[in-house]
Amino acid sequence: MAIDEEGQLGKIQDGLFFSAGVVDQTDVNNVVLYELTGRGNDFFVGYYIWVLWDGGGAGAVPQGERRLITGYVSTTGVFTHDAFSAALAAGDKVLVVHPTVALGDLMESTYDLAAAQLVQVPFYEEIATVQNDVIEIFAFDALGATIREVFISFFLPLHVTATFTPTWEKTRANDLITFVTEVDPALNAIATPGANAVYSYKLGEIAQGLQGRFRLAQSNHAGVVTVDAFAVVLMEL
Repeated sequence: MAIDEEGQLGKIQDGLFFSAGVVDQTDVNNVVLYELTGRGNDFFVGYYIWVLWDGGGAGAVPQGERRLITGYVSTTGVFTHDAFSAALAAGDKVLVVHPTVALGDLMESTYDLAAAQLVQVPFYEEIATVQNDVIEIFAFDALGATIREVFISFFLPLHVTATFTPTWEKTRANDLITFVTEVDPALNAIATPGANAVYSYKLGEIAQGLQGRFRLAQSNHAGVVTVDAFAVVLMEL
């Protein structure tokens, strides 16, 4: 699931991710998200609000910025947060993200997005794994331009006997048979997932003309496990 050129993000109303459009704002520390009312006062305290899209289409600040949420009024949808560099505006698109999903440089790139002519594009996937099988969660083609960064987080429920093995592979975009597993960064097997655990990875770039795919193998568990996965790619325009 991705935003298009106008920043339209498919509705995500999951425990880890909530998307919304800005209708009203008051200042750099407060914004009203009517779509996220009714969750109970302070439900979102500790989450992060991440600005995906400048409603004006110019990539103006605070697009790409992430701030900690410090207050939430359930009846009005007023979110209080650490100060953005500029106030949000009507038409902006935001993602409210659980703090365990992706922090630090997983949510804020060091690139100057406007100067480098880059755009952050989010994807969301809910997919089921089965015993002794490998599933492809995400695949990204860098056909027209290089993808500068790929960030992936996924959520696993508690299955103490299950082993999950993530892999990040690349191939030429016109050869989707011969994939080579990337060794940097190293992705370790998850032998015993914690309760409602989230695992996050910064996977680097995909050079123009290549495809990258992220897969997850499951073993040692007799049932189906649902995986919620979230990705952000930093793409050249």
